Amino acid sequence: TGLPVQARPASVGYRVRKFVGRHRVGVVATVLVVAALVTGLGTALWQAQAKAREAARAEEVTLFLGGLFAANTPTTAPTDTVTARTLLIRGEERVSALGGQPAVQAYMLQALGSAWIELGRYDRAEPLLDQALTLTRAHLGATHPDVATVLAERARLAYQTGNYDRANALNAEALSILRSHYGNGHERVADVLAALAVNYSEQGAYTAADSLFGEALAIYRRLGKQEHPDAIATLRNFAALRQRTGDYAAADSLYQQALERLRNLYGPEHPQIALTLDNLGVLQFRQGDSEASLRLVREALAMRQHLLGEEHPDAIATMANLATLLEATGDPEAAEALHRRVLSARRQQLGNDHPHVALTLSNLATVFARQNRSSEAEELYREALVIQRAALGDDHPGIATTLNSLASVLRNQGAYREAETLYRETLTIRRNVLGDDHPDVARTLSGLGRLQHLAGNMDAAAHTYREALAIRREALGDTHPDVALSQIRLADLLREQGAFERAEALYQNGLGIYEETLGNEHPRTLQARASLDALYEAWDRPGDPTP
Repeated sequence: TGLPVQARPASVGYRVRKFVGRHRVGVVATVLVVAALVTGLGTALWQAQAKAREAARAEEVTLFLGGLFAANTPTTAPTDTVTARTLLIRGEERVSALGGQPAVQAYMLQALGSAWIELGRYDRAEPLLDQALTLTRAHLGATHPDVATVLAERARLAYQTGNYDRANALNAEALSILRSHYGNGHERVADVLAALAVNYSEQGAYTAADSLFGEALAIYRRLGKQEHPDAIATLRNFAALRQRTGDYAAADSLYQQALERLRNLYGPEHPQIALTLDNLGVLQFRQGDSEASLRLVREALAMRQHLLGEEHPDAIATMANLATLLEATGDPEAAEALHRRVLSARRQQLGNDHPHVALTLSNLATVFARQNRSSEAEELYREALVIQRAALGDDHPGIATTLNSLASVLRNQGAYREAETLYRETLTIRRNVLGDDHPDVARTLSGLGRLQHLAGNMDAAAHTYREALAIRREALGDTHPDVALSQIRLADLLREQGAFERAEALYQNGLGIYEETLGNEHPRTLQARASLDALYEAWDRPGDPTP
């Protein structure tokens, strides 16, 4: 029957020959299957090796992190910010011991650099990320996907430190590598597209940013990744772009969507939630709701200070927004104190030539201007312009904001010729970048109209005031404080021309808006009430023409 003979020694070869003799068909089929498996194994072997390398790196990283935490005192929470800094410093000291394992060393250098970015210590992050990039390129080649990861992180640091051109170049290189490996529809491609969009938005290239945001969000949707943190962050940044371009309704809707998704993901408190609250608060102010704006920005500031510390760059950014809101809502003393604190922190963290330092100088100058401290305001605006022109070029929206403010200070000092030149330069930049119907265009027209009014060019002033009012009504609605400002200024001109009845209607409407949105004691409200009283005094004066 072909079974092994019990009396014979049961060697392996003997047993195999007998087995094959009994099952020739099955053995042949089995051999064919095994041959196919071996062929498939050759195809998959490199994947297994890659996974093995990843596993080895993960093991080494685990051991490395374990060594960092081993010396941590059990009474100190490892999530505490001070302890986090201590661990990072310890990590920097130990990472050189990984010199024999360049892949692990590069990985840890990148991780340490990224962590320092999160803590706002950009000076410590830069050398670590540069070293990680050099090691990764040397070990894996210039076009490996891991190189793209380090490039993207180095681009993030360049963005945070205001080197926007450098950030663009690094992200573009990372994007090229990722597309060559993964095609155009990969999640990592979407991440870099979104980062590029943020950078372009900061540079004022809003059309390019809009396109990149749309491409990134479309990839996330196709992959079913809408609830991923990176996708939510992209949605929020897209909302910020819509806000900058004056589409406040769209921005509000996008912010609300992002906030809901973040809360579902993280609960009530998280740095990303704080950032979204901050952005939404600024938008509410732009839309005329000062009360909601202050509430949201204060909530964001408390959350950021609790989670990140009072001196973290993100907490400082929210503090700057709060200071601006306090100045706009009638508390210049508190605003000045906060702006000075922000300016000191930003100079220490970012140096004297960062665009955010220029922005803070401009904000502080605005406080001075509203207090009739014109010489101090002019000096700070001019200092801010020097920084902005060097960092951003001559056509950036941020430069237009500073130019507009400086023009207003010069106008109030009686320097009409220079002021008009600056207003018209501002108008050109804003129309080119933002379009003719943006609220910021109306802001410049309002200032220019006031200049024409003071200079006695009444017909030109009336035309400019009405153009600003029309844009504001269309963009902001009929009850926004800026609409009231345009009405009050036009009413002032009509009062001087003796058109008392038309002036009265504008004064009353503007005053009602101020009382509703800013309150009865706000400086704008008080000034509007005084202007209306002046109208009635002039109207009742004997000899005045009948309206």
